[in-house]
Amino acid sequence: MMVSKTRQGINALCDPRHIALIGASPKAGSAGSAMVQSAQASGFHGSIYHVNPVYEQINGAPCYGAVSDLPQRPDLAVICLANERLEAALEDCIAAKIPAAVIFASAIDGTNDVGEAGTDSPRLVARLKARAQAAGMVLCGPNCMGLMRPSIGLNVAAFTTTHTTPAGGVVWLAQSGSAFAALAYNQPRMGFALAVSSGSESVTTLSDYMSWALERSETRVIGLFLEGVRDAPGFVKALERAAARNIPVVVLKVGRTAKSAQMAESHTGALAGNDGAYQALFRKYGVIQVDDLDEMAATLALFDTGRQAGDGGLATMHDSGGERELLVDLAETTRTPWAEISQETKAAIAAHLDPGLVAENPLDAWGTAREYEARYTACGRALLADPGTALLGFFSDPRDGHGYHAGLVRAVVDMATGQDKPVFIASNTLLTEDMDLVRVARAAGVPLIKGTRAALTAARAVIQYRAGPIAPLAAVSGAQVAPTLPAGAMGEAAGLDLMRTHGIDAAKTVSIDAPDQIAQACHSLRLPVVLKTAAGHAHKSDVGGVVLNLATEQAVIDAYAEMAARLGPQATLMEMAPAGVELALGAFVDPGFGPVIAVSAGGVLIEVFRDVAFALPPLSPEGASALLGDLKIARLLEGHRGARPADIATLCQTISQFSQLVWALRDQITEIDVNPMIVTPDRVVAVDALIIAKTAETPDGS
Repeated sequence: MMVSKTRQGINALCDPRHIALIGASPKAGSAGSAMVQSAQASGFHGSIYHVNPVYEQINGAPCYGAVSDLPQRPDLAVICLANERLEAALEDCIAAKIPAAVIFASAIDGTNDVGEAGTDSPRLVARLKARAQAAGMVLCGPNCMGLMRPSIGLNVAAFTTTHTTPAGGVVWLAQSGSAFAALAYNQPRMGFALAVSSGSESVTTLSDYMSWALERSETRVIGLFLEGVRDAPGFVKALERAAARNIPVVVLKVGRTAKSAQMAESHTGALAGNDGAYQALFRKYGVIQVDDLDEMAATLALFDTGRQAGDGGLATMHDSGGERELLVDLAETTRTPWAEISQETKAAIAAHLDPGLVAENPLDAWGTAREYEARYTACGRALLADPGTALLGFFSDPRDGHGYHAGLVRAVVDMATGQDKPVFIASNTLLTEDMDLVRVARAAGVPLIKGTRAALTAARAVIQYRAGPIAPLAAVSGAQVAPTLPAGAMGEAAGLDLMRTHGIDAAKTVSIDAPDQIAQACHSLRLPVVLKTAAGHAHKSDVGGVVLNLATEQAVIDAYAEMAARLGPQATLMEMAPAGVELALGAFVDPGFGPVIAVSAGGVLIEVFRDVAFALPPLSPEGASALLGDLKIARLLEGHRGARPADIATLCQTISQFSQLVWALRDQITEIDVNPMIVTPDRVVAVDALIIAKTAETPDGS
């Protein structure tokens, strides 16, 4: 929970009564003039003071030389000045005990990472941060585009806007200024409770804004344009709070490329990059991920209705048979589930359809123009009443100035009236002009969404959120006691021994480092065997360090001689594992979010198909089953072309055991890679294991 002074500052930032516009200007085209116009045009409920020593008046209102000259202390100072004037302005605000400030400028002054050229002083952004934190001041920015809260007419911006953004239940928090403006200052398809361009987040982070918004009754959904989390513990607490309050969080995560993949020692590290931890975190807290701003806008608009989706799937209505077929195709690619409607519902719909139309979902309800509004309304109400319908969408091409579409909107508004389930209209194209219809529909709680794919993605998100988190956790108390690991990478044999010690079946191995040990090793194992180098190569097959199916002792002797000459005498002999589906289990420790496990396709397929799912440990067997459901290769486990199904129950238990081991070792490891894990109808067995322990830090922490 935020400390009281920070809470006071966030309240002053997001709910101010008095604002000081520092750098206000009457000069047309200037940022200072745009700031004044935006603040005044939105109908702010409190007082606005202009501060600029150059002018006595701006637009007929008095202009003050400094914040110390103001008739009362502002809650919020908006600093619209060049970088070289920021420090002095912030010092004036601190001296006046103003609790919150917004800085538009970049605070990049040409200094390097160490300090000013030839000095030891910190960079400008660091100096601003230190002064604000020392004073207990919250700070939006630097390098931001401001914030707005339409319900009180708050619009803090350094550019002029031409329309008023409606109030609503959406909280939009963007680390990109352009992404912030793309939704906040665009077509009013949704209403905002709060929108913030967070900029550099030198003091106040997304987590702080989320925490404030989650205390407000008007918040229905939170959308995040996320480049990275600067306050991991605070972010996790905010997600926990959102889940407890049943407030959906929708994230567009950018920067998902695994820049660190080439440095990773294991397959898991290469697959995870810097995104696996986010995927795992989002899975745990039921966070909804979207792929672009269109999907974000559609999803936020649909959650902003305030209506709760029912159980089941999507029901849709159409006025075109061809566009209905288009929707059916896209619904398969977006994995949007359909509502299975009852025979009673079909009979109720059929009573209103024109001849030749079939009562089904999705429903082509057009027929003829005769009393189409009444027909649409009656069919829509029947679909909404069906227990299998979670929500209802009408897909058309609504256009302003077209009588038919005005009637269609009236019909959808009528069918939505008094309903608890979400109802929306969606256009099949982005090209139609529909803003008049948008306003009519939105006033009745019916969003009009642009684009078939975006609408389907949003509907799927609402349905999935209704179902709740997909990976329940096992109790932490069930985790094993962690052994003490040696620093660096553990050998394969030691890694498999560790798996066996903690309840995970592993292939039997014997370590050798000389030819005279081969005979005894072969006698203790069941032939045929596999010979692997133990010389410390993370990917043994890449260096010719694996020889399979050695059926005789002489074959082992010959293979060992050749491998030892190339890779050294350390080797491992292992009993051949049975044929089966190859999976991989992996883990890594994220510096912000802690241990993460990964389940993926195994063997050489792990890097070819990148078929992987992430979760935070420890997982229950039920959570492991949900994780497997995300993998394409999981279909092979069910039995393919007459093959016996794999032992999925044991596999889920194995994943759960592995996740608890990872949790127990979280303070000792950097990565674990168990690849492959062979899954058959009768056995789940680990065949290779790489465990990389943390190395001791030097005194300076490097």
